[in-house]
Formats: sequence, structure tokens, C-alpha cells
Amino acid sequence: MVRTTPEDVDSLQKQSAQLYANRGLQARLGYGRKPAVIVIDFAIAWTNPKYKLGSDLTKPVKATREVLDVARQKGIP
Repeated sequence: MVRTTPEDVDSLQKQSAQLYANRGLQARLGYGRKPAVIVIDFAIAWTNPKYKLGSDLTKPVKATREVLDVARQKGIP
């Protein structure tokens, strides 16, 4: 069994950050000119506890609904 130490994790995080920085991926990108809200995988099979794979996601569903309502009011798809 291979054990990962906190030092290993720290080293990997630093290496990853450097790789991203070298490729220009750690700069702030902004929001762009045409924002959109994308909701992925909020199917009833996952958001309703009576289904085998479901659980009570009432709070996340409600919060998402609020975001979608505001986006629609502002004409954001």
C-alpha cells in the first residue's frame, strides 16, 4: 500500500499550480460577454429520496431555482 504524506500533497499542488501557470490557466478570465446558467444532472432520480439513487436535495434544488429565476428575469439563458 502506498501512503501519501501531507508533503506529497503539498508538492503535487505546487507542481499543478506551476503547470497551470505555465500554460496561462491561472489568470482571471472574467465572465465573458454572453453569460449563461447551466444546470447539470438535477434529474428527479437523484433529487428525490424515494428513488434508489435519490437523496433529499431540497435545499440545492431551491437555491438553483432562485438562481434560474434571477437569470431569466435578466434575460440570461
